[in-house]
Amino acid sequence: PAAALVESLGRRPLVAGGLLMIASGYGVTAFADSTLDLAGARALTGLGVAGLVTGSSMAAADLSTPLSRAATQAPLGASFNAGTIMGPAIGGGLAALVGPSATFAAVGGFVALDAIFARVMLSETRGLGSLEDGPPPDTNI
Repeated sequence: PAAALVESLGRRPLVAGGLLMIASGYGVTAFADSTLDLAGARALTGLGVAGLVTGSSMAAADLSTPLSRAATQAPLGASFNAGTIMGPAIGGGLAALVGPSATFAAVGGFVALDAIFARVMLSETRGLGSLEDGPPPDTNI
């Protein structure tokens, strides 16, 4: 379902919208006072991650050739994995200093800024397809 949505709406709106949903989910988590609030926040965050990952993966595929696809996708996957590994450690350290609510609020704020940046700075790649003129710049292929 996420790929069909990205294909119909475009990559940039789903990347920016996904980030906004993630930010909203973290915001709800920061002020949650029940398990139901936390479950809703996790669902919202999960939907945002689906849009972000699908949109960014499809944009990377649009900007690659068949020969450079792995080199284009690998840094994207590596960065998601690094965030999955390092995020909880950094967040846990920050939560020990300022508390979990402030940590989730701060992370939500930073992700909201990232959503604005994505909306303003990213170019739409839908319709480019695989580039046939060779690899995109800086892929070292």
